[in-house]
Amino acid sequence: MHATTLEITKSDQVTLKGDCIVAVRASKAISDLAPSFKKLLRKAASKVTLSIEVSGLREEVKGFGDPRLQLASREDIVCRKSNFACGRTLMVKANKAAADIDRRIIEALRSPRSKASMTISVEY
Repeated sequence: MHATTLEITKSDQVTLKGDCIVAVRASKAISDLAPSFKKLLRKAASKVTLSIEVSGLREEVKGFGDPRLQLASREDIVCRKSNFACGRTLMVKANKAAADIDRRIIEALRSPRSKASMTISVEY
């Protein structure tokens, strides 16, 4: 239900304070992205899209790259509505946060048996 961020994590354990986390047990963190892809994400004019698909439902989060992106976290990928950038940040000025995601998708992701597919794309 977080109003300004959305997070995907490799961790399989989260606390109630993690209200920005929409997916756990991810196969990749932001540090796992290819160097050439990271280079595109760091271009100020790049447009970034995170697509989430689960149980026949799809959601897209759109935002922007930024030269300040460190892309270093070994655990997480974070989309931010704000302009804040740190080692976990994938995109800034995102159009959606965890609170904005279709609740049917969130319910599907709560099931331990569900598997989501997430795709990150960059336009420059």
